[in-house]
Amino acid sequence: MIIAEVIGMLCKRCPECGRSSYSASDRGSWICPYCGEDLRERPACPARPSEPEGRPGLGGLQGTIPV
Repeated sequence: MIIAEVIGMLCKRCPECGRSSYSASDRGSWICPYCGEDLRERPACPARPSEPEGRPGLGGLQGTIPV
């Protein structure tokens, strides 16, 4: 199950470092966890689900042998 779809996560891209920051609410302060930039005034967008770590389509499982 993809968390972003379940609880309505929001995403903001930091203009300083270019990385994405995620939150369940756009109220209050929003500080980039990577560089400390204040993202409060930046627009938030719904977070898009991404492929899990690992090879696409394997749900993050690498090197497993099907049984």
